Amino acid sequence: MYRISFTRSQQNPDQMSAVRPVARGSDWGHGALQSALDVLLPASCPACGHRPLPVGNVWCTRCDDGLPWRPQAAGPPSVLLDSLRAALDFRAGPTRTLLHHLKYRNRPELAYALGQRCAERFPGPPEGSILLPVPITNPKKRQRGYNQAERFAAGLASVWECPVEEHVLVRRIQHQSLTELDRAARLREARNAFVLADGARNRCSGRSLVLVDDTLTTGATLGACAVALAALRPPFLGGFCAAWAP
Repeated sequence: MYRISFTRSQQNPDQMSAVRPVARGSDWGHGALQSALDVLLPASCPACGHRPLPVGNVWCTRCDDGLPWRPQAAGPPSVLLDSLRAALDFRAGPTRTLLHHLKYRNRPELAYALGQRCAERFPGPPEGSILLPVPITNPKKRQRGYNQAERFAAGLASVWECPVEEHVLVRRIQHQSLTELDRAARLREARNAFVLADGARNRCSGRSLVLVDDTLTTGATLGACAVALAALRPPFLGGFCAAWAP
C-alpha cells in the first residue's frame, strides 16, 4: 500500500521529502524551539485527529487505508466532456474532512498530496495533455492565499508528468458561493461564469485539455468551463476531480 510521506510545509508544498537544514549560529534558537514544539505539540491527522502524526506525513495511515476510491474513477456522464472522472466518494471515509481542511483551513499541502495519491491510483490523460485547474476569482484567491484546484492539479502533474496551465480560463466575480445554492441556482450561476484568458489560444492550440477541480457536484462548473474552452477546439477535453458529491 502506498503511503503518504511528504514533508509538511506551508511555504513549499511541492517539495517532497524535503530535509530541514541544520540550525547554525543565530538559527539554533529557532531550531531548538521548533524541536521542542514538535515534542510538546505533535501534529495530528487532519482527518481523524490521531496524534502523533509521523513527521513527514500529511494524514495518518488508517485514513489513507480508508480513502473511498471509486471504481475506475467513474463520474457522471457529460455531453460536454469526452471523459469525466471523480476519484473518491465525498460522503465516505475521511474525504469530506480532508477536502474541508484543504479548502477552508489553509492546508494547500493536503490538496497537493491528494493529487499525488489520485495520480498514483489512476492512469493519466492522453499524452501531451495540459491540466487546467478550475480558476477561482481574484478576491477569493487573495483571501484564501491559493487556489485549491491548482494545488490538486500540481500534485497530479508531479506523477503524470504533464504541464499545468493556470492562465487559460478566467472566472468572473461570483456574488454568492456555489456551495450555498441549490442545484437549479448552481446551474444558473455557473452559466457564463468563465471566459478565455488573453493568449489562451496560443498556449493550448492543438493540445488535449483536462479540467481539474477538487469536488464534483452537479457538473455545472466543469460544464461552464467546457463551453468557454470549446472555442479552442481541443482534440480531447476531459475532467478529473478529487471527489464526487452527488
